Amino acid sequence: MTGPEKFLDTVTVESTLTEGVPQLPDLNHLSHAEKDTLILALWAQVQSLTAQVAALQARLDEPSKTPDNSSLPPSKGQKPNQQF
Repeated sequence: MTGPEKFLDTVTVESTLTEGVPQLPDLNHLSHAEKDTLILALWAQVQSLTAQVAALQARLDEPSKTPDNSSLPPSKGQKPNQQF
């Protein structure tokens, strides 16, 4: 893909990824201490998000609930393929 289509896709993807995310401050105008504070805050956020991803991944790795391994009623289980 070249030309305007590529630009449009890049802009769409970029705006989707940054939607709801505050703009990064102009780092040239921050003091050394302010940059340190920003780095520490971002590091804490990365650690928190990493833990959330790990917890969600662990949930995805769990077997799905079936009537055999949970209190799910048999009527809610997988239906066998019926051949007519």
